[in-house]
Amino acid sequence: GASYSAAAARINEERPNILINLDGWTSAPLINEIFILQASPIQLNFKGFAGTLGIPEVHGLVSDRVVTPPEYQTFYTERFVMMPGSYHYNGHDHLYPQVHTGG
Repeated sequence: GASYSAAAARINEERPNILINLDGWTSAPLINEIFILQASPIQLNFKGFAGTLGIPEVHGLVSDRVVTPPEYQTFYTERFVMMPGSYHYNGHDHLYPQVHTGG
């Protein structure tokens, strides 16, 4: 609604080079309206949602070859921005010591 339009206008006034969506379609999906309104010249999807947002105004998806194999690119509106190794480290190794490899 109007609040998303106002938020997009305010973000645009700050002239950010990149705006990163950390949520995707998870906890606050209406936040995507800000991205649809093109609040920044470069907009990326990162961490919150590993699938496509299906929003052409979001230019890239930061991911890795395991989560988004290159051959899946045709199913995404975002261009893949591949990270070496894993793109999603959560720092919770201490919670799962049985699977921690130390690497």
